[in-house]
Amino acid sequence: MRRLYYTVGGTALCVELPQELQYPHEGRLAPFRTDPVTSAFRCTVALTDTLDPPQSPLLHKEPAFLVYGDGAATVRYMGHIRTDWRNAHTRVLHRGNEIAVQLQYPTFSNTLAAKTLMDALGLEHLIARAGGFIFHCSYIDVGGKAVLFTAPSGTGKSTQADLWQKYRNADIINGDRAAVRICDGIPTACGIPFAGSSQYCKNRDLPIAAIVYLSQAPENTLRTVKGYEAFLRIWEGVSVNTWDKTDLELVSSAVQTLAAQVPVFHLCCTPDESAVLTLEAALRKLEIL
Repeated sequence: MRRLYYTVGGTALCVELPQELQYPHEGRLAPFRTDPVTSAFRCTVALTDTLDPPQSPLLHKEPAFLVYGDGAATVRYMGHIRTDWRNAHTRVLHRGNEIAVQLQYPTFSNTLAAKTLMDALGLEHLIARAGGFIFHCSYIDVGGKAVLFTAPSGTGKSTQADLWQKYRNADIINGDRAAVRICDGIPTACGIPFAGSSQYCKNRDLPIAAIVYLSQAPENTLRTVKGYEAFLRIWEGVSVNTWDKTDLELVSSAVQTLAAQVPVFHLCCTPDESAVLTLEAALRKLEIL
């Protein structure tokens, strides 16, 4: 059995693989490799001819996965499932700090892809249990501080991140997602090993300077949002297991803390440098940057 250690969003993972299972490259997981630690979620991966059946009630169903649970543990079946777990190709059991992954022949042979492992781990659940959450945003580094652009898909998060890179030499850490958590009282953005179609996927943790909710507009206007509106703008971009009451409570609490501690703006913007100037002026006036 081989053991590999990763740390993602402050969450330590120990992945155990059988010797016969080939793992030729780690893809986007490679920058998150760490030295061995004792306090880690332990994930074991096995190949099997037949997935174990569910032993608990059905909690949630979607075309690509089913979730069963009884409060002590949850089991996810993944694949082109429709309504029957027997159509799944992957079974993932979460119980406390233990994660057991079954990959079924012939969908999987003897090679494990990094994306398969990431899909199975369920990082949104692990990070929620650590008091954080996965946030749909473009995450940039501006002078050692994180600025997070969030909005519905297609609004222009990547465009604004690219403009800051072009005109202010900002470093794009992740073009699609970040893990957000409170570290010693400081709201912090963390790189994670998946980024949708974005080419940017780095491992870097930074204090959050601002969260910027975007809308397209013919001219640039900026306003500060607070209270419940700030909560809603952040919550709109949160990934959370809606069938898990504990996850919902933990993530809701984290978002409330974030909305209270971090400046949240609504930027109606154009896709050019003038949008950078508008946001930059406000951040400097408030001495955020």
